[in-house]
Amino acid sequence: MKAIFSNWMVPTKQKHNTKKIGAPGGFVDYKSYLASWILSVEQAKKYFSSVELYCDTPTKEILDPLNLSIDKYHVIFDDHPILKKWENSDLWAASKMIAYSLQTEPYVHLDYDFYIFSDPREIFDKDVVVLYPERGYNENNHPYYNIPWEVYLKACDNNPPHKCLNDFKLLNLNPDQFSYNFGIFGGTAVDAIAKAALDAIEVGDWSVDKEITHVKGVSYQVFIEQGVIPISLYLQGYKNPFHLRGGPIKWTHLVGGQKANKDICNKMIKRLQINHPNKYCDLLEYIK
Repeated sequence: MKAIFSNWMVPTKQKHNTKKIGAPGGFVDYKSYLASWILSVEQAKKYFSSVELYCDTPTKEILDPLNLSIDKYHVIFDDHPILKKWENSDLWAASKMIAYSLQTEPYVHLDYDFYIFSDPREIFDKDVVVLYPERGYNENNHPYYNIPWEVYLKACDNNPPHKCLNDFKLLNLNPDQFSYNFGIFGGTAVDAIAKAALDAIEVGDWSVDKEITHVKGVSYQVFIEQGVIPISLYLQGYKNPFHLRGGPIKWTHLVGGQKANKDICNKMIKRLQINHPNKYCDLLEYIK
């Protein structure tokens, strides 16, 4: 099984207009951002048959000097029509969904703030792999994924134009029952996953046209990826994805404000120094 990564720099440039981009991905500083890339990729290389990155030219230019153990770069996002259309949409997971849709062999996609620390062969034969069920609630105790679902239904007058979401609505279910964290995502059911990704892209494209991706207080971008894709997979018969929480595989995923926490990032950098001392030296040389 191979591991893939993806990155699209446009959303980062919009939020961090500085010489060295600032602190992309919500990281406390640029050193932590680069260290996270190194640790994630190098740990993946220890356990998977190959490591590939789907990206744009700015991403490759930033990472190239670090000499990461990436077997193949797919620089396909510079002029991608979907990304061109979505560049002001705040749908930062767009490049991930495109990468999912292109796979033809078993794989897992890893976020660059996800680190695997033990043999993951347990997942190599699983049809769908996710990190863990995500049943979140906001400060008003309203299901995290149901809020954007309601925004979507309002925009389409309660008559979903997308088959997977229309079929889902007819079942009287709600997205919060089927949402998962995608710090790691993939599996052997590559055709079903690709279809689910295309379903999500279709919903996202419609949502951009309807201008509903920027509703204040609504994590619409999370719903498009981690809500719509599991719904599509559920409707295709993949109702119980394999998840890593509570299992023997050792992993860490920095989520939300953890990446803005200096102490946590320093611990991550220390792990990089211990596990990959030569790469740590490369990092220090790069940021001088």
